[in-house]
Amino acid sequence: MHSPEERLQILLEASERLASSIDYETTLANVPQILIPRLADGCVVDLVGSDETVERASVAFVDPAKAELAEHIKRLGPPDLGASEGLLSLLEAGRGGLLEHFGEGATFAGTRADGPQILQRLAPCSGMVVPMRARNRFIGLLWLYSLESDRTFSHEDLALVEDLGRRVALAVDNARLYAESQAAIRSRDIFLTVASHELRAPLTALQIQVHSMRRLTTRAAGPTGMPGDTGVPSRPMERQSLERIAAKIEVAARQVARLTRLVDDLLDVSQIGAGRLKLRIEPFDLVQLVKDIFSRIEGQLAQAKCRLTLNATDQISGSWDRSRLDQVIVNLLSNAMKYGVGKPIEVELTASPAGARLCVRDHGIGIALEDQSRIFERFERAVSARQYAGLGMGLWIVRKIVAAHGGTIRVDSRPGAGASFTVDLPLVPPAWAGPERRSERPGLG
Repeated sequence: MHSPEERLQILLEASERLASSIDYETTLANVPQILIPRLADGCVVDLVGSDETVERASVAFVDPAKAELAEHIKRLGPPDLGASEGLLSLLEAGRGGLLEHFGEGATFAGTRADGPQILQRLAPCSGMVVPMRARNRFIGLLWLYSLESDRTFSHEDLALVEDLGRRVALAVDNARLYAESQAAIRSRDIFLTVASHELRAPLTALQIQVHSMRRLTTRAAGPTGMPGDTGVPSRPMERQSLERIAAKIEVAARQVARLTRLVDDLLDVSQIGAGRLKLRIEPFDLVQLVKDIFSRIEGQLAQAKCRLTLNATDQISGSWDRSRLDQVIVNLLSNAMKYGVGKPIEVELTASPAGARLCVRDHGIGIALEDQSRIFERFERAVSARQYAGLGMGLWIVRKIVAAHGGTIRVDSRPGAGASFTVDLPLVPPAWAGPERRSERPGLG
C-alpha cells in the first residue's frame, strides 16, 4: 500500500520523466523505469501500430537474470485480446483490472502454446492490465506483474496505475505524433529538393530560348549598334508586329525569372531546413552592392511605379557572402514593391565600428502586430495568397541568411502605414578569420 503522499510523488516523478523527452524511443524506454521496481517487478507494454495491429513495444523486469526471458517475451508478440471475454469487455469499457479475476488467457501471453511455460518461469504472485487511451483512441496496454516481492495488487494500486496509464498514453501519443511530423518534414524536404532540381533543367532551357528570341526580334527591328543588326523592316506593319512580339517576349522573360526565383527559394528551403546553408565569405562594399541591385531592378521598380531613394555613406566595407546578401536585399525590395505598389521605397545604410545596418522602408499595406513575428517563419504569410502571390518562404530564408552571418532582422509596422525592415550585420561574421577561409562556412539549420 502506498500513502496518498507517496502516490502523489509517484505521479509527479512519472510526469517529469515522461515530459523529459519528445523522442518516441526515449519515451518508450522511460515507461518501465516509471513502473518498476516501485510499483511492480515486471512490465510489458503493447502498443497499437500504424496498421491498427497490436505490437509488443517493451518488456522489462527488476531481476537482471530475466533479461533473456524478457527478449523471448518481446519476440513472442502481443496476445489475442479476444482470448478472455472478461478481459475483452473490460478493455472495451476503457478500464483496467486485476488479472486473477479473469482466468486463463488473461495474460500478456494469451493462449499461446508456450504461454504456460513462460508464466511458470515467472511465477507471478499478482498481475494487472491497464488500457492506454489518447485522443479517444485505444493505443495500447500496460501489463504489470508482482514476482519476487510477493506483493499482491489492490484496487488502490490499480487506480494509481490507471492514472499513470493515462499519462503514459498521452506521452507516447505525443511522441508518436512528433515522430510522424518529423518524417513528414523530411519527406517534404526531399520532395522540394528533387522538384527544384527537376524544374531547374527545363527552366534553364526556356531561359535560353527566350533570350534567343529577344536577340532575334532586336536584330529584325533595326540597327541598335549591335553586331549583326540587318536594318529597319520595310513596312510599318512589320515593325508594329515585331514590337508586339518583343513585348510578349519581355513578359515571358519576367515570368521565367519569377519561376527561377521560386525554384531557387524551394531549393533554399530544403537546404536550410537540413542545415546545409553555406556561406562564401569575401570582403566587399555593401553600398556598392545595393547600388548594383538598384540598377538591376530598375525595370521592376518602373513596373511597380515605386520611386526608390538611397540614403547611405560612401562606403561600408565588411566581409559577407555577396550572393546571399544580394538575395536578402532583393527579397526585401521585392516585398516592398509587392505590398506598396505605386508608393515610394526608402533604403538606408549606416555603419558603426561593430557592424552595418540596412533599413528598407515601404509605404504599403503594413503588418499587424500579431503577425510580425510569424512572417519570419517557414511558409507563413500575413496576407491571403488570393490577394498577393507567394508561398511565404522569402522572409524565412532572409532570417536564416542574416542569422548565419551573426546578424538580426526585425520589422516595425502598423496596418496601413507601411513596414520597415531593419537588418543588423557584424562587419565580420563569427568564426571567419580572413581570406584563407573564404571557401565555405556552414550556416544555420
